[in-house]
Amino acid sequence: MKKKFLAFLLAFIMCISFSTAAFAAGEETSYIIDEIGYLTEAQISNLDRYGEYLSESIGIDILFVYTTADENALGEYAEQLSLGRSQNQILMIENEKVWDVYLFGTAIDMITDDDISSLRDVYVAGSTYYSSIADYMYAAAKLAGGTGVVESFSEHSTIIPHELTRVVDMADLLDNSEEADLLSMLDEISNRQELDVVVVTVNTLDGKTPMDYADDFYDYNGYGFGENRDGVLLLVSMEDRDWWISTSGYGIFAFTDAGIEYISEKFLSDLSNDDYSEAFTKYAKLCDEFITQAKTGEPYDTNNLPKESFDVFTSLLISLVVGILVSLIVTGKMKGKLKTVRMQPAAEEYVRNGSMLVTESSDLFLYSHVDRRVKSKDNDSDGGSSTHTSSSGSSHGGGGGKF
Repeated sequence: MKKKFLAFLLAFIMCISFSTAAFAAGEETSYIIDEIGYLTEAQISNLDRYGEYLSESIGIDILFVYTTADENALGEYAEQLSLGRSQNQILMIENEKVWDVYLFGTAIDMITDDDISSLRDVYVAGSTYYSSIADYMYAAAKLAGGTGVVESFSEHSTIIPHELTRVVDMADLLDNSEEADLLSMLDEISNRQELDVVVVTVNTLDGKTPMDYADDFYDYNGYGFGENRDGVLLLVSMEDRDWWISTSGYGIFAFTDAGIEYISEKFLSDLSNDDYSEAFTKYAKLCDEFITQAKTGEPYDTNNLPKESFDVFTSLLISLVVGILVSLIVTGKMKGKLKTVRMQPAAEEYVRNGSMLVTESSDLFLYSHVDRRVKSKDNDSDGGSSTHTSSSGSSHGGGGGKF
């Protein structure tokens, strides 16, 4: 009797949990559910937006779920999740052991067994959970809506489904060796400082401003350490030769407006000369230096920027050589003009007798005038970082320009 009661109670709890999950999913119109924790909140948000776009484009919901539910209960779990949504759905569910695809409404007649197998192949071929889901959603939409009806994930969104890496060279400005060296440097700095240092290059901003593109790329690709998502990202766009540095979390404190301007002055000439590897290397090293300085409590700012190194010996040597050369040139010209003058053995030869007679001398002070003016104050002396809010609602600092 006790066993029957426990079995009934367990089934009741499972039904309640399934119903609760389905209600929550339907209420939020979420197209992605991750009970295991494979995805960041930003990645889920971005995939949800893509799912909404697909649903509006083809009239079928493309859904994906990572669940902890037992594999024997996946069918019932799928039925519960389908409640409160569109009647037409393609739902892929995966737990730690198995995966399965469930069809509802018109999708049943559109998707064959071979199609389901192809969806699995597309999903498995992805390099990350993020890119795998994006590829599956696009493939499912094409099967249900026809080739060319919907945009791919990368075409629809500025967020590229790539493995989370700190070098994203979509403009192909670096060769393989340069990219590997830069990635190694950025990974080492980021992990040691616990603040993401990122470089992104693109050929087009897709109609966005450099600031918006950089902020969105940072937010929706899940960059950043800790709750505040600490980090800094350098975006280089070849479309109109724009650059932008976006800061987040602790990065806003570490990289002030004056600091960003200082850093950019060090790498802009290299960007202009198409020496991208050198420009990104300088950026990375300066980021490391600025983060270290910020941890002392006084980040580099308007009145506290790095001092340029000064080589005293070299400077003195150069000054001495230049001085000697200038003096030789000047005295040489002066000497050339004295062609009629001959050296005399005594000074009296230069004085005409009776030509000079001094009878009295004195100094007479007439008047004085002092002009005092108030020295104007620098309006930027307070320094710090100006901030703004990105499309995701996150706070960012930053600055940019042309190269």
